[in-house]
This record gives sequence, C-alpha cells and structure tokens, in this order.
Amino acid sequence: MAKLPEASGTIRRAVPEDVPTLRDITEAAYAIYVPRIGRRPPPMETDFDAHIAKGEARVLEIDGALAGYLLLAPIETSMLVINIAIRPEMQGTGLGKRLLLHAEAEARDHGCSEMMLYTHLKMTENQALYRCFGYSVVAERVEEGVERVYMEKPLGLEDKQ
Repeated sequence: MAKLPEASGTIRRAVPEDVPTLRDITEAAYAIYVPRIGRRPPPMETDFDAHIAKGEARVLEIDGALAGYLLLAPIETSMLVINIAIRPEMQGTGLGKRLLLHAEAEARDHGCSEMMLYTHLKMTENQALYRCFGYSVVAERVEEGVERVYMEKPLGLEDKQ
C-alpha cells in the first residue's frame, strides 16, 4: 500500500453518529490481540458515547470516511491518551503518528507538561511504537486482570515550537 501523505484527512471531535464506525474500527484493530492475550482487550469494550459526551474523542477522517480515532483526557498536568486506533488496512501509513502529534498539541494547549498512556503487556508492537515517539516505561501493573504497561513522555520546551 502506498504511504499516505501526513497531511491527509481532517481531525475533528467525534459526534454520536460516529459511534458505530468507532466500534467497527476498534473490533478490526484489536481482533489480532484476542488470541494473544486470551480475552478481548479493554478497548474493545469502550463506551464511545461517554467519551464523546465528555469531549474526549477525536476522529481522523479521510475522504469522508473514518480512518482512525483518538481518545484523550487531561489529568492535572498530564494528557492521558486513553486509546488510539487506526483501521488495519491503513496502519503503517503515518496516521497513528498524526493522531499522537495531535494529542501532544492538545496537551500543550491545555498547559500539560507530559503525555501518559498505557497498553497491554502483550501488545509489544504498541510499546515499540510508543518508544519510537519518545515514550518510556514508568510502571507495570495488573489491574482488573489486565497486565498494563504505563508509559510517559515529557513535553519539553523544544516541543512547543
């Protein structure tokens, strides 16, 4: 597949009408992990209506179709990336990077000094990707039977340009 230009598409706030497509993207993006971790990962049970109502959901739309989404929430001086997902056929095209950079821009707009996220211990591809974007592991915990790896990235002055 050809690499999409980084400027492709529009990022906007999600609306309730996006929920069925957000669920479809989530099911497709996370299905590969079910056999690996032995259960449906928590993102597959996301209450998108609640995130939309709180203003935490963003979608990446290309040519009128949703390609991916981002859920994020400011927590004190940090911005938490709750979840990020790209349609499997569009993964590896830079769209995830685009959403992460958008999250960082929103974090700076909120006066946050760091990014935070967590992923499943067995989702090693995600951990490697986040490391490439400057995140480092700060903790590993089991919560409600889910093995999580917590990662953070400081947003220094050089990031504000």
